Amino acid sequence: MFCFGLIIAAYQQRLSQRLKLLVGEQDQILASVLTNSVDAVIVYDNEELIQMWNRGAQLTFGYSAEEMLGLSFRCLIPPDIDQDEELDRLNRLVEEKGYVKNYVTQRITKDGKRIMVDISRTPFRSGDGQYVGSTAVIKDVTSTLAFEQKMHNAEKLASIGLLASGVAHEINNPLTIILGFADLLKDRFDPESPEWEDLDKIEANANQAKKIVEDLLGFSRSNQGVAKQADLRESVNRLTDFISNTRIVKKVELVVSIPDDLPLVNGDPREIQQVLLNLINNSVAAMEGNKGIVRIQAEKTDDDWVELTVEDNGKGIPADLKPCVFDPFFTTKEFGEGTGLGLSLCYGLVKKWGGRVDFHSRTTDDSQDGLSGTIFTISIPIYDAEFNPEVAT
Repeated sequence: MFCFGLIIAAYQQRLSQRLKLLVGEQDQILASVLTNSVDAVIVYDNEELIQMWNRGAQLTFGYSAEEMLGLSFRCLIPPDIDQDEELDRLNRLVEEKGYVKNYVTQRITKDGKRIMVDISRTPFRSGDGQYVGSTAVIKDVTSTLAFEQKMHNAEKLASIGLLASGVAHEINNPLTIILGFADLLKDRFDPESPEWEDLDKIEANANQAKKIVEDLLGFSRSNQGVAKQADLRESVNRLTDFISNTRIVKKVELVVSIPDDLPLVNGDPREIQQVLLNLINNSVAAMEGNKGIVRIQAEKTDDDWVELTVEDNGKGIPADLKPCVFDPFFTTKEFGEGTGLGLSLCYGLVKKWGGRVDFHSRTTDDSQDGLSGTIFTISIPIYDAEFNPEVAT
């Protein structure tokens, strides 16, 4: 009996040692997973100071653990986001649900780059239930969200283009008849008569409607076409020569700087002029009748692209309107002065060439020096004979 007891005791001791070993191995595995995860894993204490900063956090934000341990995560929040409000929102979600899952917001990296992140956060407590800190798993979803937005825009452009084409054709025929009869009726009246003035108004409004139809048709065709090549310098110079003596640029100074050695780019020359004309019109409108400057520049980048920029010192685009800039039918102009399709058309055409459109704008309200203006940057790939516009869009 004594021997049996010794055997049981020895077995229990070995089992206890094995369990401790397994627990130790699990702790090591867990520590390794957390340390080497490609997602950022950050542990905060109850004062929101960083106590753990893994390899994924360094990859995501650019800071080493030595730089971040003991600091507040507030330094990762962009300056235009209210830090207290952001912290209160996260804490409130943790209190209400016991965790935060898939909270999407902005953060800023060491080099000042803004990224979109997906945050999941859980609290951990002491044995007596006291809150002692939290763990956050943060994923950089900038590329994912950009891709989703691109797909959403493509679907939106395709559906609106189809609708626009049908509507435009239905409206165009009666407009042509109205304009034709208005022109015939003018022959019956003296140019100084009230009837002539009325017919002139009919023509002006019908032409405005016709312009909307033309924009609709252009919009519906912006995703169609075959691969073409364009001399950007020639396209720009032809357009600026044409408009230099028109009322379009009568009140602004047009400054053009296009190097002679630009390579050919993807795109149709007339479409390039159409895009450029839309941007110039917007710049002139942003001057609100004041004397201003519109600069048109182009240069080849190091990665086989050509960048065309249109810059003005107009009133700028308010922050709350920036997300709507490329939306079809969005306009800040008075009724009858714009269709809201110009920038949407630009967006569709540039995408068809395999390019991209970006802009930066500031108003006097959001600039420290009191200056305002907008820069549109059109990036176009160097001509590729095998480029397929259908694939690009």
